[in-house]
Order: sequence, then C-alpha cells, then structure tokens
Amino acid sequence: MLVEPSGKTYNRFMPKLSKLAPVGLALLALAAGFLAIVYAPRLTSPSPANAGSVDDVDPAQVAALEAAWGIRITNVGVIASGGLIDFRFQVIDPDKALAIQDPESYPALVDETSGKVLDKSGAHGGHVGVFRAGHTYYLLYQNNSSLLQPGSRITIQIGDVLLENVLVR
Repeated sequence: MLVEPSGKTYNRFMPKLSKLAPVGLALLALAAGFLAIVYAPRLTSPSPANAGSVDDVDPAQVAALEAAWGIRITNVGVIASGGLIDFRFQVIDPDKALAIQDPESYPALVDETSGKVLDKSGAHGGHVGVFRAGHTYYLLYQNNSSLLQPGSRITIQIGDVLLENVLVR
C-alpha cells in the first residue's frame, strides 16, 4: 500500500479501474466484431445444414404420406453422439396421425446404401394422447451399429407409403 501526501491510499500493483475501462471496451468491441463476421453468414444464408431432410423427396410421395397418414416429415437426424436417430414430423391431420402412436405403425427407416432396416423395436414415441394440427412431434430410434450417419440417404416406409431419398442430418 502506498499513501499519498493527501492521505489517500492505493495499491501500486492494481492499476486504477478508470485506466482499464477504455482498453476493456476496445477488446469487447473487437470480440463482438469478430463473432459477427464469423457467425452472421451461418445464421442468414441458406446452407445444407439448415435445409430440411425431405427437400430432395418426390413431392408426389410427400403428398401421398400427408394424405394417408396426416403427417409431414420435417427432419431425420443423428443425435447423442450417433447413438440415436431423431425423427421429426409435423401433424397435418390429427385423426389420421393418431395411428402413428402405435409402435407397430412406427416408420421403417431403410438405409438406401445397404438396404438394412433400422430396428424399430427400441423406438420411443415422445407423445401420448391427442395430436394437434401444426405441432411437431418426434420419435427416437436406437442407431445400433451406427447404421445411419449424417449424409446417409434413407427410405421411410409407413404402411404402404414410401418416401425415398430422405437425407439424414
């Protein structure tokens, strides 16, 4: 501690806060500018990572699924370090979609490269009860042996309806 002739004491090892404020503000502005340059293009421009899983699916197949089952597939993605497949769908017709809550009616996910079907016996539906039109729901599948990877193409089969060329995210 140092004591000035006026009687004021201060620690000579701790610079005054008022001297550090401009430096801190400059560093904060620099960091904010860097983050804006790096991350803003990812948030505003369309990219394959932001695209839907069914963008390349034949529109007639999408329409057939909506008419028969009352759902629209919104995304199929690999989650939990590759151990799970997250199957997202939006309900169009709640009465028709109700049938998908039966585990026997869960969609079959077929890897188009190998022809192998993801085991749906361990699948878990995230909703019980009445579906609401316009709401998005999910099913989780165990991705045993890492059958599906991001970038895989699958065929989704629900009953007699097929959606081919669905991209796994």
